[in-house]
Amino acid sequence: MTQDKTSEPEDRGAAIGRKAGRLFKRSGPELRRLVEEHRPKLEKASRDAFQYAKEHEDEIRGLAMKGVRMRAGPLGMMVDALAPQPPAPDANAMPVCPSCKATNALAAKFCSQCGTKLAVST
Repeated sequence: MTQDKTSEPEDRGAAIGRKAGRLFKRSGPELRRLVEEHRPKLEKASRDAFQYAKEHEDEIRGLAMKGVRMRAGPLGMMVDALAPQPPAPDANAMPVCPSCKATNALAAKFCSQCGTKLAVST
């Protein structure tokens, strides 16, 4: 009787392991198909994100530095106040969306509010 009780959990564990193995084996082709189907979309999203980061590099860097200075507490705020500030971009030079009239970043090609293509500045 003692042997039956100890072998029963082992048999259950082995059965569960076999079922899990079959499940993984059957799901492999479907998983590969899904990966191949969505790979172009993921690669495009990655390229778009990288391009956005390149276009807005100065803004991202400025916000990151401001976050670091704010975490430093009063000392960081004092350094921020004493540090020379970059000149503010001329509001007239900032591209304005022809559709929604929103002001956009200098390097923006599309409106950040509505997505309309902005006129190419020379």
